[in-house]
Amino acid sequence: MISSSPVLGEDGTIYFECYDGKLYALNPDGTLKWAFLAGSGIRGTPCVGSDGTTYFGCYDGTIRAVNPDRTEKWSYPTGDIVWSYPVVKDYVLYIGSNDGNLHAIYRSSSDVVDSS
Repeated sequence: MISSSPVLGEDGTIYFECYDGKLYALNPDGTLKWAFLAGSGIRGTPCVGSDGTTYFGCYDGTIRAVNPDRTEKWSYPTGDIVWSYPVVKDYVLYIGSNDGNLHAIYRSSSDVVDSS
């Protein structure tokens, strides 16, 4: 069962999350491009950065970043369930968590630099 709204990458890839704990990527023609197993339930709409990185939160309290080739770029622990919609602006990823915080993760093009 699909647990998020779909989002489109700049290349036309369609991304969405399911209750099976996977982030799915579909080609523009609707065929499966890949599925990324998050290792935890995921719910909420992902977001896609201009470099094609997909960001989403998980029930295990982590925020994850997945490269366009399906490899995990990084994960960040928040301490509680994350199911809000992330937003990326000017190299900062913003996302809320059930830990009561709005997390602002400062990132470079390749990794997390700092967080607060």
